[in-house]
Amino acid sequence: MEEREAIAKLKETTDYRYSHYAYVNDTGKAFDMAIKALEKQGLEKRKSEKSMRIEAKKLIEEHPTVYDVDKAVSELQDKSFERYGNQGMGGELVVNFDDAVDIVKRGGVDA
Repeated sequence: MEEREAIAKLKETTDYRYSHYAYVNDTGKAFDMAIKALEKQGLEKRKSEKSMRIEAKKLIEEHPTVYDVDKAVSELQDKSFERYGNQGMGGELVVNFDDAVDIVKRGGVDA
């Protein structure tokens, strides 16, 4: 049950409606205090959740994921060399496996 549901439930009770208007005893005051405490708790919780979302967003924006696809492709092309087939056909471009792994791990960004 959330705070807003608890507040609504308290306000629906016959005891609250009767005691709230009549204040025959301390029941009405107790209900009011409980409702105000729940409302304050709910407000503080919402503020806290909102500030946490704002801080998380700032953190993500300040530290973006770094991966430059274009630069990684360019580096792979630069490291590639032509390997010729056995039958005198044109060669194909290949990249040393270790070089390719290094470039992909860095995401095209210089270490």
